[in-house]
Amino acid sequence: MGSKSCHSISMCQELTHLYPIVQVFEAWVAPRLTQSMPLSCLSGSIIGVDATYYLEVLLAAHKEPLLSALGGFPLALENTIKKELDDIQSSGLLLHFVFNGLGFGTKDDPFRYSVQAAEANARAFEIYESDNAQAAIEIFRASGEVSRCS
Repeated sequence: MGSKSCHSISMCQELTHLYPIVQVFEAWVAPRLTQSMPLSCLSGSIIGVDATYYLEVLLAAHKEPLLSALGGFPLALENTIKKELDDIQSSGLLLHFVFNGLGFGTKDDPFRYSVQAAEANARAFEIYESDNAQAAIEIFRASGEVSRCS
């Protein structure tokens, strides 16, 4: 068993030094092999979508700085999702959203991000009440940012 772990460590070290080469290769290949096409070219296809990534991208595009202060759902997000899904469906595609599983055995506090956001909101309201609205808005913006839970 000892020799096996030594072998796997040396194998990892060998692969690690190759990683910059892979990055250079990907940077060289990507512009040559990728192209844009209309969605209709994939008509009749079923596509799996990482739901967490999809929502992170949408939420990053719809930053509302006072969302955490006001609460609720980003105002334009629901319409954006509906429009995108309608466009995709009208192109003849079927999406299957894939969600992360439950993190059994993890030691992280599942409420850590919520607690941190609530504490930041409390600080932001204190700053707002001391007539420093711009600083409060920045804290509200930061407290409402989505953090990926792994």
